[in-house]
Amino acid sequence: MSDAETNRSLERGIRLLKAIDQQGGATLSQLVRAVDLPKTTVRRLLITLVEQRLVRKSLADGLYRATVLLPLETDYELPPHTWRLCDVAVPVMRRLTERVRWPSDLFVRVGAGMRIVESSRSCSPIALYRGKLSTQVSMLLSAAARAYLAYCPEDEREALIAEALKQQPTMMDEHGIRRMIAETRRCGYGVRPPGYRGQSRADDGLRAIAVPVIYGGRVQACINLLWVRDYLTEEAFAERYLETLQQAAREIADRCEALQSIASDGHP
Repeated sequence: MSDAETNRSLERGIRLLKAIDQQGGATLSQLVRAVDLPKTTVRRLLITLVEQRLVRKSLADGLYRATVLLPLETDYELPPHTWRLCDVAVPVMRRLTERVRWPSDLFVRVGAGMRIVESSRSCSPIALYRGKLSTQVSMLLSAAARAYLAYCPEDEREALIAEALKQQPTMMDEHGIRRMIAETRRCGYGVRPPGYRGQSRADDGLRAIAVPVIYGGRVQACINLLWVRDYLTEEAFAERYLETLQQAAREIADRCEALQSIASDGHP
C-alpha cells in the first residue's frame, strides 16, 4: 500500500470514528450515510476499529460506539475504563442469560445517578421491554442503584444520600433511605421500589434484583437480572438465581482485576 493509500485509509477511519462519536451509537447503514462511503469500505474500517478496541459493537442493541474520548465529546460519553468493563462483562452476561434465560443489565455510576451501559436483553429467549443504553436513573429507584448505594464506601454513600435528598426530597426521606440500605445489605441484593416503572414511560411489567461488581477496593458497577413481574416475587427469584448472579459479578470483577494487574506490570 502506498503512502497516499495509507493516508486515505487513515483519514477515512478518523472520519468514521468521529461520526460514531457524534451519533453516540449507530448502525452500519447510518454510518454509511454519515460518512458517504461504500458499505464494504465502512464495514472493513469498522472491523479494524473494533480489532484495535477503538470501537465496540454493543450487545444490547447492536450499535457501534466509540470507546475513546474524542476532543468534541458529547453527553453520552463514558470513560475508557467503563468500556473496558463492558468488554469484559459482555461474554459473562451472555453466559448468564444462556444459563438462566432471563436478561441482565450492567450499570455504572455517573454523577449522582446510575447509567445502563450494557444489556443482554437482546440475547434472552423471553420477550421483554428492550430498554435503551445510556438511560440514567436516580440512586433511589433501580435495583442496581440501590445495590450500589448499599455497598459503596461510607463517604461516597453519605454524599449520594445528601444529593438524593436535595434533588428528590419527596421521593424518600433520610430514614427511609437508610432503612432501604440496611435491608439491601441484609438480603445481599437490591430490588426495585414499588411503583417503579423501569426505563419506559409506561410500566415495563418487570422486577429486578441487582448485586455490586467490586474490585480495586470499591464498587465499580452493578449487574442485575430482570424477569416478568408475575413470574416470581423478589424473594423467590433470589432464592433460585441470586448465587448465579453473584458468581457472574465476581467473574467480571476477577477478570477486570486481572486486566489491571497486567497493565500495572507494564505488559501490552
